[in-house]
Amino acid sequence: MVTSSHPNPYFLEAANIDWDADGAPRAGIYGDIYFSQESGINESRHVFLFHNQLAERWQALDPEKSGRFTIIETGFGTGLNFLLAWQLWQSVAPPNWQLHYISVEKHPLHPQDLKRAHASWPELQHLASILQHNYPPLLPGQHRRMLNSAQVCLDLLFDDALACLPALLDSPSRRSPRSQNSPQDRTPYADAWFLDGFSPASNPDMWHDTLFVCMGALSKPETTFATFTSAGFVKRGLRAQGFQIEKVTGYGRKREMLRGTFSNQAAVDAPLPLNVAVPWHRPAAQSPVASAIVIGAGLAGCSTARALAERGVQVTIIERDAPASGASGNPQGVLYTKLSPAPGDLNQFALTSFLFALPYYREQLKNGAIEGDLCGVLQLANSSKDAAQFEQLKHFLSDQDWLQFATGEE
Repeated sequence: MVTSSHPNPYFLEAANIDWDADGAPRAGIYGDIYFSQESGINESRHVFLFHNQLAERWQALDPEKSGRFTIIETGFGTGLNFLLAWQLWQSVAPPNWQLHYISVEKHPLHPQDLKRAHASWPELQHLASILQHNYPPLLPGQHRRMLNSAQVCLDLLFDDALACLPALLDSPSRRSPRSQNSPQDRTPYADAWFLDGFSPASNPDMWHDTLFVCMGALSKPETTFATFTSAGFVKRGLRAQGFQIEKVTGYGRKREMLRGTFSNQAAVDAPLPLNVAVPWHRPAAQSPVASAIVIGAGLAGCSTARALAERGVQVTIIERDAPASGASGNPQGVLYTKLSPAPGDLNQFALTSFLFALPYYREQLKNGAIEGDLCGVLQLANSSKDAAQFEQLKHFLSDQDWLQFATGEE
């Protein structure tokens, strides 16, 4: 997913925030505000929650079943839309269902700016503090956080939207026009879209045909969208990909906005963006899984069983001996990864896995589920090659608080 040609594979241009006199954050790169200090919460609720009919749809979910409702957002920004969706989900959605919130952000906020922005919303402070605690390091790629006892899955994609969204497509072979793929071959993904990410005038690069094509490819009949803009080219682009468009009253001084529903009747045969042939693309759509058998009760087996159970799956574990009787039964474990100064899929996977594991084990330690401490691991340079790589990593990652570099004397 990381697309930058920057020589530093860990490079990410964070948001440069200017604060208006009334305390509203303004993106220096785009010259636009993230939210109105006067009516930001009400505007977000009106545009994204109300016009995607989220309250009604979530109240209608079957409490006797388990499932997932997926929102894809362009422009995470301060996280306001996410916090409001999470707040509503907690109040109306059945407990067996999971909210999967996928949000793209090219220029994420620094943690201190995020916290300052959140101070504007006292009613969201509890959820905002959880988000702040779980906010990922400013590194490119996908960052998954399981929140609220896994009832909420937040995927933050720190990269350009036009790179992230094609990476969500279900198969590296989907390079033909939509007309050559039957609806049964297409994996439904989004239930609702939040089209945010600054206005087309401020951020024209994002509002591209690739965005609209990906929206069509990642939607299913009855998938909805809402956006604050009413620009004609946005309306035409979405209609061409199979969305039925409705222009409705905007919030406050914004006279009009767009909302719509996907009908799967595309007006043009636009080719889907090319994908990279990697093994972790999602498989073709399958029926919901109600039960599963996990063979082996070691770390991998138990972690898999837990993840399935958190998704509402009935799990049976088969183990010929006692749990953790093999290598997983070592009296002490170490959370460890080895990073490379060179870009690559393996390095990206190792880093993303490590950054996912940190908050996971921190929560387990906090709850007393496991004993131990996140006290760090000392990695030594045992050769001149190691020392040279450490120097490169120090140059690339000196601003990260989860990694420290020490001299021999230290």
